[in-house]
Amino acid sequence: MTLLFGLALLSALLFSSAWIACADTTIGGVLSRNTLLKSADSPFLAPFDIIVDNGATLTIEAGVTVRFKTGVRLIVKNGSLRALGVVASPILLTSWRNTSGGLPASNDWGGVQFLDNTNDAATLLEYVTISFGAATTLTGASPTFNNCRFENNRVRPGHRPLVFSPWIGKQRPRQRL
Repeated sequence: MTLLFGLALLSALLFSSAWIACADTTIGGVLSRNTLLKSADSPFLAPFDIIVDNGATLTIEAGVTVRFKTGVRLIVKNGSLRALGVVASPILLTSWRNTSGGLPASNDWGGVQFLDNTNDAATLLEYVTISFGAATTLTGASPTFNNCRFENNRVRPGHRPLVFSPWIGKQRPRQRL
């Protein structure tokens, strides 16, 4: 009986270890040096804000998925974001609930914010889908969006929505008054 209990316990530990090894890679906090999110490490889970600061660049490879917990934001404060998806392997920034069997909803996470000290010349998003978050906001920033999708996001009260076609091609966003 003791041997069977020991084997059952060992099996449970092995199964739980295998599950943990397949869990999302955690990302969050202040990024004050250049950081690369590799597709081999995807998906990523952001349990707290990701803040690009101190002139750093956050680079996201094609095919990466980043899932954000409730209220968590991606903020480009003083640096740049290079999210370089391709047609066959886009980047997805989405709710932590956007998984098989999950029930994501608009405004599940805090969205993407580009602040005044964003390095506009170095900030580029290509083939990126931003979904189930708050609005993408630009505060004195002009990042470049090429072939990006904004789906099922909510505009916060008091903010003006950005005018986007489903895919933005080779243009900067405009604001609708």
